[in-house]
Amino acid sequence: MATVAEIVEILLQVILPIAATAGLFFAGYQIYRNSKEQKESNRIRELQLLESAFNQINAMEQYFYEQEAKGPANSILHEEWFVLFFNRVEWLAFLINHRFIRHAELVTYFKNPIIKWYEGVFTKHAPSAVVSSDKAFPSFKHLYKRFKEEQEQEQ
Repeated sequence: MATVAEIVEILLQVILPIAATAGLFFAGYQIYRNSKEQKESNRIRELQLLESAFNQINAMEQYFYEQEAKGPANSILHEEWFVLFFNRVEWLAFLINHRFIRHAELVTYFKNPIIKWYEGVFTKHAPSAVVSSDKAFPSFKHLYKRFKEEQEQEQ
């Protein structure tokens, strides 16, 4: 007949490998779950950054149209609006270029507006020195070139 000490030793030999395996499985599951939650948290952060930038751009567009509706164009107003508007577009382009906003669908959503803003507003209303300068709105210009190349490859 086995003694208590022998029985405990046999039980430990059986239980310890099972417990170790279960512990590894549980740790792996937690790592997997945490990574999924981290991805979702990153996506929410990207949406918050994008929403903030978009709201600022939208407010600037609305302000411009309100001022236009009030009367004849004021060149100082246009210059100030232009700088404020494209500073906000530059911020959005920076977020995309530096991958603070990585989700492909979010980035693609802004492809046509970036192209439109560059071709329809920026090149028509910016001083030629600003358009040709590498230092003025570099993120916006870089993103425009990237989106334009992508658009041409799609066609």
